[in-house]
Amino acid sequence: MNFDLSDAVFIFFYTVMILGSYSGMELKLASSATCAYPFLFWIYRAQPALVGKNIIYLAGLWLVYSLLIRLKVIYQIDMANRLALSQHYKWKESAMKDSLEHTFADIKQLDEGYGKELDMFEIIRSMSRVMEFDAVFQVFAQKLKSVFEFKSCCFIMFKSDISNVFIPDKILRYPDTGTGIEAYIESITNLIFRNNCVEQSASFYTIYSFDKTGSTIYRMRNINNHIPVLVFNGLPDIYCDEIKPVLLPFYLEIRKSYLFENIRNLSIIDGLTGIYQRRHFINSITQELELSAEQNRNFAVLMMDIDDFKIYNDSCGHLAGDYILKEIGSIISGTIRSNDLAGRFGGEEFVFFLYETDITGALSMAHRLRKNIESHIFHVAGKKLKVTVSIGVSVYPADGTDAQTLIESADKKMYAAKTSGKNKVVSGSTPA
Repeated sequence: MNFDLSDAVFIFFYTVMILGSYSGMELKLASSATCAYPFLFWIYRAQPALVGKNIIYLAGLWLVYSLLIRLKVIYQIDMANRLALSQHYKWKESAMKDSLEHTFADIKQLDEGYGKELDMFEIIRSMSRVMEFDAVFQVFAQKLKSVFEFKSCCFIMFKSDISNVFIPDKILRYPDTGTGIEAYIESITNLIFRNNCVEQSASFYTIYSFDKTGSTIYRMRNINNHIPVLVFNGLPDIYCDEIKPVLLPFYLEIRKSYLFENIRNLSIIDGLTGIYQRRHFINSITQELELSAEQNRNFAVLMMDIDDFKIYNDSCGHLAGDYILKEIGSIISGTIRSNDLAGRFGGEEFVFFLYETDITGALSMAHRLRKNIESHIFHVAGKKLKVTVSIGVSVYPADGTDAQTLIESADKKMYAAKTSGKNKVVSGSTPA
């Protein structure tokens, strides 16, 4: 076997092709084959003996190999691009997923906060729809308890006098347990007005924490010598800050209710005696009379006049007369039942409406009023005075079936008591 130059070239190119496949030079060799094959084929056509068929075959094989290498490289590049694109999409998907999770968490948090704000707004709006003290507190406590977790809520309006003694003037509680109110109020009074607590100042309220009972107490700004106090039992600490935004609206609403009640009382309450004015009493007794008549219930009307009141005015002055009227108003309020009505009819005359009372009960109440006034000591201009009253009694339906007739009947019997010696009670035509 002869070994010539073409064999050597064949072995050389074959060796280079194998080594190139292991050294990562396939793409360069493929490019070289693409360029070298036309040149070798031209030499072969011109000088066949110089090149030889083996070299041409090898170059052709190399060309085919180079095309396969190119396809391989293109495939690898495409796969690499696909892998990179897939990884990019996975990363982007993961980033979007994280972003969406954060967004949903933020939306949930905003929704919870917005829901709480809506609850607060609903509480404020509900309070603004009512005017009475009791209704404002009941709406406030009921709505607030549905949002925050606490055992009970208590509202106390303390009244301060010139001796700096604080007494509860109004007490409201939700839910109303009906037990332990006195001890509860005493504890709150000792806590606030004896400073046995840790205090934090705020713009319109002061916070007190009472560890013994687990109470959170808000003492608010004074309203005309009245101190409103709001007490929460069992309110978790996490809600103490969240409940603050609704305290100012509540304070403003109770202040509005307080002013409303004062204005209403000015129109229906006699400023001197503290009982109803004549016009309001007549309106009230007319309504109550119709209701009692429909239900076939007994009731009585009393007419009372202070004996010799003009003498006190003339001898001691009109200020002394006003003092006597004020004291008698206090005695009346402390003597009659809570469901009875009392009014100042004019000057030194007073009128009463007694619910579900027959003649026996009416006489008993009249004598109780007369005795309480007679036994009271009136201190006027350094003197101790005794004051008496005369009272007339009329009952439904024996003495009348309407308000005017009953009042006129009681008025005639009152004058009968005065003309028969004063300091008496008269029912019918007979002094008692």
